[in-house]
Amino acid sequence: MGGGEFDWLTRFRRLVRDYERLPETVAGLHLLAFAMLLLKRFVDLLGKVINTL
Repeated sequence: MGGGEFDWLTRFRRLVRDYERLPETVAGLHLLAFAMLLLKRFVDLLGKVINTL
């Protein structure tokens, strides 16, 4: 593994340490963080596509 695979975790400080007791809560927070990052990439890509039209 390289150093960049889990850099996104550091953007969401709450995910760096395990503050939650329920594993479902931690899994949900990880899913939310991942979805936010994917949405940002999608919006950036969509902006590039629109600018080329």
